[in-house]
Amino acid sequence: MFIAINPSQILTGMNPKQRFIVSLTRSFLILTSIFSLFDYVENPNSIKSTSEYNNYKYLLFTKISLLLTIISAISGIINRITGNFHFIKNFFLPVSFTFEFIVTFIYWLLFLIDKKLIVDKETLKPGNETPLLSRLSSHVFPLILSYIEYTDFTLKPCDYHLMFFVLFAMLYYILVTAYATYFGRYIYPFLDNLGFYQRLLFFAGIATVGICIYSAQYKIFRNRKPAH
Repeated sequence: MFIAINPSQILTGMNPKQRFIVSLTRSFLILTSIFSLFDYVENPNSIKSTSEYNNYKYLLFTKISLLLTIISAISGIINRITGNFHFIKNFFLPVSFTFEFIVTFIYWLLFLIDKKLIVDKETLKPGNETPLLSRLSSHVFPLILSYIEYTDFTLKPCDYHLMFFVLFAMLYYILVTAYATYFGRYIYPFLDNLGFYQRLLFFAGIATVGICIYSAQYKIFRNRKPAH
């Protein structure tokens, strides 16, 4: 349902004031995404309690997705101003949208089932809780930003996307396994509850879902004339 809605409808028929509001919203989402890359979104008490692992926070899928979303959005700004860097956004936008969709869905699903499956137990202690706005900035706003980026962009075929999803899933599995070997626990608590083959199936499933989401984007947005 969400993917099937063409975002070009957001700008079609809008007057300059409405377009300005959309641009302002986009700017706000870019800033919150950049803000979410750093520790400022976290409760200071939580940062202290998990300091041992803070140097590895950029192994979090959330952080990786945020970084790709920011690259996509900034390259989009440059593309709108200069007409350059279309190829950069063409690569990163469908990847960032796919990643953010997966991040948002899995995070909130597990968060609603049991917070301890997705959130470090130290951050759940009284006084360590992450504010709701911070959670939204990391796990909702970037997805909206990636979606809005399609309002003035035409997705072109890219032979590397499918290979990227497969290779990324393999590399990420190796990295989180190395993390677990070093620290004695996985970077996401729910992975500790899975057996070896279950984790393999999980990562293979994520790669498959990513390819499906990308394929849906390509069918919807390829060769579409951007809204102006």
